[in-house]
Amino acid sequence: MSEKYLVVSWVAFIQQLQHLIARGYEEYCAVLYPVKKEDKFEKIDRKIISKYNCNLDKDKSYYRKKKKICNFKFLRFGNQAMILKTKGKIEEGVILDDKFKHVKKEKMVIPIGEKGFWCKNHSLET
Repeated sequence: MSEKYLVVSWVAFIQQLQHLIARGYEEYCAVLYPVKKEDKFEKIDRKIISKYNCNLDKDKSYYRKKKKICNFKFLRFGNQAMILKTKGKIEEGVILDDKFKHVKKEKMVIPIGEKGFWCKNHSLET
């Protein structure tokens, strides 16, 4: 399995989120993994990626966008994960049972370290 969804630093995590939001991934679901389950993080990742058919290559994502089917992206840094979603209809077989928020309507709170950073309207503030 490709591990392109794993981000090596919190700065890269924020940059990648901003990059994806600027490209139409306007809804998000923040997921905080329990630290005590660290040995199962990769298994949880695979389950989420499979559930939402995340991280398709650019050709498949483009095709789906043209067909007005939403795309999902998954990122993780440490125990903080983010599922991002574009506009469009939900693909058959995908059950959208997580709560997604719109970046322009609600703050994106990312608890990293002692402070929580948030991203709103494509800008980063502390």
